[in-house]
Amino acid sequence: WTPKNLKDWNDFAYRVEREMDRLQSLGINFAKSSLRVGINGTANLEKKQFIVELSCELPQMEIRYTTDGTEPDKFSSRYSDPIVIEKNITVKAAAFRGKDRVSPVFTKSLGLHKATAKKVDLTNPPAERYSGSGPFTLTNSIHGSLNHADGNWLGFEESDVEAVVDLGAMETIRSISSTYLNNINSWIFLPRKVTYEISADGINYEQIGMLDYTNSEDSADKAIKDFSVTFAQRKAKYIRLKAKNIGRCPDGHMGAGEKAWLFIDEIVVN
Repeated sequence: WTPKNLKDWNDFAYRVEREMDRLQSLGINFAKSSLRVGINGTANLEKKQFIVELSCELPQMEIRYTTDGTEPDKFSSRYSDPIVIEKNITVKAAAFRGKDRVSPVFTKSLGLHKATAKKVDLTNPPAERYSGSGPFTLTNSIHGSLNHADGNWLGFEESDVEAVVDLGAMETIRSISSTYLNNINSWIFLPRKVTYEISADGINYEQIGMLDYTNSEDSADKAIKDFSVTFAQRKAKYIRLKAKNIGRCPDGHMGAGEKAWLFIDEIVVN
């Protein structure tokens, strides 16, 4: 192996690109995960902005992106510096070599809301390998994709989710939602029930909404589902969410009787 003092990532990346060209000319399939575009955003609450950074393992690739919902092409904006965004948008980005797109399009939805960057306490911790950036994953305003391992989901094996969001002060609210992943081929099921409660003191809670979901509604398709409730304006400082895991894979499933997963992402409060 190359000695540490002689390692050069950029040189290695260019050699990887040349090897990809060689394999492609030979008609050999190869992994293209190094062409994946990462989309990371951080919220600046004081300025009500998002700072979005795009990256690719192969730095010589051009990254082109859109923020208007269209698919990026050779005419789309070329990424060079972090993007400052002051409204709720969807970023789509892909890697290009010249005019040719060489990666899938990667998508992230970003939006500020009253729970953005607020403290979250979890009764049960997520599985270590699906722990994202910790409880903050649920209020970082970055939504998970259909890939359960993208770092933007919290995964719970067999256990339920109970999360308390501290809004920091009494806020007037009228809606709460949370997002879940369905991918039963990976043993990931939607929650059977989601309950929302509000409180002024973090001790006494009032239920504000409950949503049920039955086994008969399960689909084999990958999907992202919002569990949302709206109500007449109320004042609250704390939001408590309870999401019921199916527990075990149901009869008829390839993993019947085995532990099921529940994946949760953004808790949105408006």
